[in-house]
Amino acid sequence: MYLAWGGIIIMKNLSVLVSGIDKVGEFFLRACAFLLLLMLVTVLYDVLMRYFFSRPTSWALEINEYFFIFLSIMPAAEILRQKKHIGLDIFLKKLSGRRQLYVEIFYSICMLFFSSIVVWRGFEMTANAYKFGMASSSLLSFPLFIPYSLIPAGFGWLSLQLVVKIGSNINMLAGRYE
Repeated sequence: MYLAWGGIIIMKNLSVLVSGIDKVGEFFLRACAFLLLLMLVTVLYDVLMRYFFSRPTSWALEINEYFFIFLSIMPAAEILRQKKHIGLDIFLKKLSGRRQLYVEIFYSICMLFFSSIVVWRGFEMTANAYKFGMASSSLLSFPLFIPYSLIPAGFGWLSLQLVVKIGSNINMLAGRYE
């Protein structure tokens, strides 16, 4: 009886964790929408300054490059959760439901392995940039550990979402539908 109650408590805590992961993913999507708007404004400002006043900015291109890194990496986990990513499912659709789950679990484990390597190497790159005080060569002299840190953060978040997906697919295989 205690084991059953313990299992319920663990499942409830996992449910809270998954809900928290989902909320952070939704926050990243909203942050991306804001950054897209900010990119539009800064590029428009730079174009106006360059072509109408012959005074281009020294910062707009570099800042937008860092925004683009954020836009490319941070929403990946939420896109995976919502199943809005590009997938080659032409062969997957020909399989039965259980076999599809096995293939998705295998695919997710492969992605988790790759993401873990990117987190590890990205963390090393970020730590080195911080340790050696690396900065951009522009007038901004922006500390590079900040944009570099987006790589392990984004892929770390993707790794968490992959673990959730693997667990969800295993529950579906075991007959515990969510």
